[in-house]
Parts: sequence; structure tokens; C-alpha cells
Amino acid sequence: MRRALLFVLVLLLPLTSLAAETHLYYFYQEGCSHCAATEPVLAQLESEFSDLIVEKFDIRESLDNYNLLTTLAKQYDFAPSATPIIFIGADVIEYSSNIYDVLKERINFYSVAGCSEPGANVYMEEGVTTLTLGALVAGAFLDSINPCEFAVLIILISTILLKGNKKTALKAGLAFASAIFIAYFLMGFGLFSVIQVFSLSNIIFKGVGVLAIIVGLLNIKDFFWYGKGVLMEVPMSWRPHMKRLLKATTSPKGAFFTGLIVSVFLTPCTSGPYIVIIGLLASKTTMLGSIPLLILYNLIFIAPMVFLTLLFVKGFSTEKAERLRQKNLRLLHLVAGVLMLGLGLLMVFGVI
Repeated sequence: MRRALLFVLVLLLPLTSLAAETHLYYFYQEGCSHCAATEPVLAQLESEFSDLIVEKFDIRESLDNYNLLTTLAKQYDFAPSATPIIFIGADVIEYSSNIYDVLKERINFYSVAGCSEPGANVYMEEGVTTLTLGALVAGAFLDSINPCEFAVLIILISTILLKGNKKTALKAGLAFASAIFIAYFLMGFGLFSVIQVFSLSNIIFKGVGVLAIIVGLLNIKDFFWYGKGVLMEVPMSWRPHMKRLLKATTSPKGAFFTGLIVSVFLTPCTSGPYIVIIGLLASKTTMLGSIPLLILYNLIFIAPMVFLTLLFVKGFSTEKAERLRQKNLRLLHLVAGVLMLGLGLLMVFGVI
């Protein structure tokens, strides 16, 4: 009888060993000082606990790793604020000065109590979905029909046509649009990088949704009460300086550098949709994955500038264009307001 019991115990040893395995998911990113401090702690714990399995995920270099983090965070009802982030059993652990003691206590607990692997039952959500891409295109289109954008281009081209020829005006218009593209891409990628580096995407996602609603309502206000309260255009005090700069431009090279400077003037007028889309992308993709999406956004953004430049060079009157802009100014604000309001509501209620 005793031999039979011993035989059964020997057979069960592999099963008990398997049940005692403790999986730890470690999310980090290169350049993170707290991650660097956590690495040797994990190495020490792995040497102390033979059944501890540490799985490492670099969230900056892999979109799949980042998506896994956001999916786990939702399942654990946790809002990540900074790396490192560790999932073990039912616990989420962030960096602290006594992280070794905290982790050792949890590993001891789960070695006895047992626990499932954090990602065992994870349903991975898609990153950039068709709906998200649609929101990006809609936001870029909305940004591109901004009346401020049309106003600065009309002033620039009319000035160059008076002082130069159509060929010079064409080069200047394209140089100006290129400068706006470069400036806005760099600003967007810089903001995206800050959000990603400090792991702020989940924190600001709802915030930019609320921002979109506010920007939308302010634009709708400009349709009914234009000029009252906050105006979603270049501030009045900035306009004389911007006009002087534009009217002093006489060459394609000058138009390029003017575009870099004017991009700053345009920020209060055009940044609303851009910030919202960047906040949306920061929760869906990585830095590397954001590059083609930001390029697409900004190509759509400058497309009307290129189109108008070609129209003016072909003979379309800048004076007529300005009259059309003034006539449809309120309508442009209404269209922008409705689209932004809808986008904000979709973000706040988690549809995208």
C-alpha cells in the first residue's frame, strides 16, 4: 500500500510542479531609468524562484506589445502612467523603491496559491482599426478646410503675383505648403513621442475626447455668434504681424521660411483636430507605426493649399477666392464644429 501511494506521488510530481509555475509579465521601454533599476531585481528573483517565468515586453519597439499592455490594463481596470508595469496573478505592480520586497511577497503567495498566466485569456484588440483610420482622414479633412489656412495662402499668392510671375508664385505656393507639412509633422510627432515616452495615452484619451467636444461646440458657436467670446481662428492681435510677414515674402525660398514661421501663428486655429487625432493614435499605435499615419494626416492637411496654388496660377482670382472664403466663413465653422463634436463623442463613449 505504501509503495503504491509513493508511486502515485511520483506520478503527480510533474503536475504539482506545473501548477506552481508563476508567470510574470514585465512591460518596459528603453531609456526608462526605473526599468533599468527593475531589471536586476527580476534577474535576482528568477535565480531565487525556479518556477518563476518572467516574460518581457518592450512597448516602444513593438505594436503587439503595446496593444497587449493596453488590453491587459483594461482587463485589470488599471490606467498605466509610466513604465515599468508588472502583471502577476491578479496584481498590477508599478515601480517603487521597495519593488524587490513587493514582488518577492507576491511570488511567494502565488507559488503556494497558484495563479493563471496574465495573458492566458486575453482577447487582443486591434490597433489602428478602419474606424480609427476613418477618424484620422475625417480629422485631417476638417483641419484642411480651416478658413485660417485659406486666408494665409491667399495673402501669400496675391502678394507674389503682384511682385513676380506665375512660375514664381507656383514655386512659392508649393514651398509654403511643404514648410507647413514639415512643421506640422514634426510638431505632431513630438507631441506623440511625449505621450508615448511618459505612457500618458490612456490618461489623455478621454481628455482629448472632451477637448474635441469643446472645440466642436466653439466652432458651432462661431456659426451663430461669430466673433463673440473665444474665436476658433488666429487671434486678432497676431494677424497684423502675420500679414506683414506674408506680404514681405517675394521668393520660393522666402515662402518656405515664412511657412515655418506662420505654422506657429496657425497653431491656435488648426491645432484642435490635430491634437485630438494624435491623442487617438497614441492609444492605438507605437512611435514607428505613427509615422505613416502622421504623414497621411499632413498630406491631406496641405492638399487644399496645393490645389489653390494651382488654381491661382491658372488664373483664378485671389480676390474672388477671398470673397468666397468670407461668404462661407461661418459655414466652414459649422462643418468643423459638427465633425469635431461627433468625433469627441465617439472617443468619450469608447466607440473608437
